[in-house]
Amino acid sequence: MKHIFSLIFSIFITVSIFGQDKHFSQFYATPMALNPAMSGLFDGRYRIGVNYRDQGRGSLDYPFRTFAGSFDLKFDFPRQSQYKDSYGVGLLFYTDRVSGFEFNTTNLSVSGAYHKALNPESNQYLSLGFQGGVIQRSVTYDNFIFQDQFNGTTGYTYNTREPLPDNSRAFADFSVGLQYTVAPTNKFGYYIGATMQHIGAPRISLKEYSNVDLNKMYRLYSGYAGFNIPVGYNLQLAPKVFVAAQGPHLEMIGGNNFRFLIDEKTALIAGPWIRFVRNDKTVNPYSFSDFIGLIGLEYNKINLSISYDHSFTAYRSKFGAMELTISYIGSYDNDDDFCPRF
Repeated sequence: MKHIFSLIFSIFITVSIFGQDKHFSQFYATPMALNPAMSGLFDGRYRIGVNYRDQGRGSLDYPFRTFAGSFDLKFDFPRQSQYKDSYGVGLLFYTDRVSGFEFNTTNLSVSGAYHKALNPESNQYLSLGFQGGVIQRSVTYDNFIFQDQFNGTTGYTYNTREPLPDNSRAFADFSVGLQYTVAPTNKFGYYIGATMQHIGAPRISLKEYSNVDLNKMYRLYSGYAGFNIPVGYNLQLAPKVFVAAQGPHLEMIGGNNFRFLIDEKTALIAGPWIRFVRNDKTVNPYSFSDFIGLIGLEYNKINLSISYDHSFTAYRSKFGAMELTISYIGSYDNDDDFCPRF
């Protein structure tokens, strides 16, 4: 179904949609999108992840949809010393889409990380990672109708004379990150990390604006920390916090996942989370934005979790978001079966 837009409104939508960055409430479930230093940082040999986010279905004809997929590998260095260093490489893909108008953002990135063991026991690591890729943004004008297309009687049949910008743009994008990890036991540990994304602040707008802030993607600075804390035999706590600043915007997510152990291979996950934001409003720029509820299941290195964002504000009460994440960590024992060389 086609909608009527003035040129100003269509440009506003283009800027607002295209100004979005990738966004997941389960930030820790997209490790290479969070920090390239997490490439290959896991207990195994390879990891596969899929993430899906659906936002605004209750209030928009065409909700925002985000899909991400990732695959990374871990390699150990030959044992030439008592320190067990390793490195990881990975591939990250994600796409944002508003289907009615075909607003699309697609990214394909390659990541690499080096994990330096800081002691002989190899329970402390300092990881440095780098990511590079290409982002493409595009829009289809077929479903836009402008005022000058009205024929005066029966409908919008004329061709528009509005000077529309190019409908596609691609650009390179780079990120760098650092993480410190401590895991003295297989049940207790903590980590802290920081990253800078969009290092070059690339131009993303399809239209060239005199205000350069409307043309570029702001650098994204983020930091995060998390703990794994055993409480008794069958319960573990996993509190986490994430803070990101991008231009005038600030986001903070904090909460805790309760991990209920059923047996050695199975665990149930549940947790409350909250999002706090600062936007570019001149009045009341700070607010608690969303409550996030999560449930999940772990079975034999397969992790499945689903979450829902419920907004605190009345005008966004139906602008909720659902996220589904699935990941699997595997290992290989026979080098002849699975041992890619780089």
